[in-house]
Amino acid sequence: MRITKLDIVPWLTVVVLLMTACPAIAQDNAKRLVALLDYLGSDYKNAVQDGKILSQDEYGEMQEFAKRSLDLFTQLKEVDKADKAGVESSLKSLASQVDSKADPKVIAELAKTAKDKLIAVYNIVPYPRRLPSFASGKKIYDENCAQCHGVSGKGDGPGRESMNPKTPPRYRRHGDGVVRRAE
Repeated sequence: MRITKLDIVPWLTVVVLLMTACPAIAQDNAKRLVALLDYLGSDYKNAVQDGKILSQDEYGEMQEFAKRSLDLFTQLKEVDKADKAGVESSLKSLASQVDSKADPKVIAELAKTAKDKLIAVYNIVPYPRRLPSFASGKKIYDENCAQCHGVSGKGDGPGRESMNPKTPPRYRRHGDGVVRRAE
């Protein structure tokens, strides 16, 4: 059997496509990881204060996001064949600190450090490249969020009563750093 150039072209095409797909996969995973770290770093304070859980639902979510960040990092490392951004130890420490109910400032700092490294190494633009449309954002919110969060975002939507788990108690952070139940 004689192999011709036409026989090789499909295989070369597949190889080229795979080579160009790997950086795109890494970029996508890095972006997702940055978004998770941003949320973890900013929302953890609503789950834990002074080593005590304020909301079990929020805390469970933070644990899940810390685990998910490690999973995303593992996928990223497999594609890149290395820890290009040097964030592995920070992510492991972050997950451990979340599990031990660390101070929110510690979590915020660990998340920010890892996030900043990922943004720099993967050239991620952490904000929209163009101003989003208010009308399309409102449409997305109305279709996907208002059912539970309500039209004004106060958690008073018609689907609130059927939520499982139930809506967590609302807390407000005051200027003195104390978290109090909102009235």
